[in-house]
Amino acid sequence: MPTKDAMPTPRELLLERAVKELHWMARRYADGRKTYVTSSLNYLTRDLLAAGVEFEQPDGAPWARDGNGRAYDRLTDEEAALGRGVDPT
Repeated sequence: MPTKDAMPTPRELLLERAVKELHWMARRYADGRKTYVTSSLNYLTRDLLAAGVEFEQPDGAPWARDGNGRAYDRLTDEEAALGRGVDPT
């Protein structure tokens, strides 16, 4: 496994670019739908953020919202409030 200071390989660069491209499409599809896809996307997004992947989102939030409400999106209050001007209380 490469160290943090090591240059990423062409494969790693390609995979990160693909993840970023596919993420915005998946988020756009999942956001507001009443489906398990929303929480699945949010779980993966959380893992990718922890791994250092940075997402560019126009509203500042990488999360998808579930159309059934907060009980189904599997987000923390802090995550849900990110970038949407939402009061988590």
